[in-house]
Amino acid sequence: MARRRSNLGIKSRTFARQKIRKVTPGNPPGEFKISDLAEQPVVDVIQFNSDELNHWANCDVDHLPKQRAETVTWMNIIGLGNKEVILKIATQFGLHELAVEDVVNTHQRPKFEEYVDHFYTVLRLPSHVDGLYREQISIFVGKDYVLTWQEHSGDCFQPIRERLKSTKRMIRKLGSDFLAYALIDTIVDSYFPVLEHYTGKLDQIEDELGDEENGDSLKHNPIVDLYRLRSEVRV
Repeated sequence: MARRRSNLGIKSRTFARQKIRKVTPGNPPGEFKISDLAEQPVVDVIQFNSDELNHWANCDVDHLPKQRAETVTWMNIIGLGNKEVILKIATQFGLHELAVEDVVNTHQRPKFEEYVDHFYTVLRLPSHVDGLYREQISIFVGKDYVLTWQEHSGDCFQPIRERLKSTKRMIRKLGSDFLAYALIDTIVDSYFPVLEHYTGKLDQIEDELGDEENGDSLKHNPIVDLYRLRSEVRV
């Protein structure tokens, strides 16, 4: 697992503070509403095995590629702004209605759930552009498929797409479980640049406090900076 990255931000979008949208009390289980701010879905599909790889960009949800025997399907959906698209994909793959509800209600904490014929996990993809933002990433894993659901365009999955292009890579020879592992591992790696950023900030505050002890005057209060950092990283 790579420990360092040269680039810090994952997205160029600015998020002042992550808004939490709660479920309306009293809604039936599995019922959800679409946010007016949600992006329209863009569906990207990759099917592969050890011998071949096919890629369909910006797929029409009514004409999605059919799953094939001895082939892994990875469908990446960017955007949660169309209920009909979400339900069509959920129906095609037989996703549990409670898990689909959690995809849309993006206040979920990281978790793992096991259903009869698929797994569901929620992770947070961090980025730091004028503050810390944690995008919800939902991942479904079935026998021969992986679905990744993102709130916004831009992700950390491009290295996985590049690895899939090579027939020599292990990821082409193994199943959906290994693909899911690789995607999760990439999300976890995305935390290291953010951790390095905040480690640098804390080191700077520590140096300023040391200067104060030595009698040097400070241009600003490091305690205020410390509270500002705490506000940024709190969940």
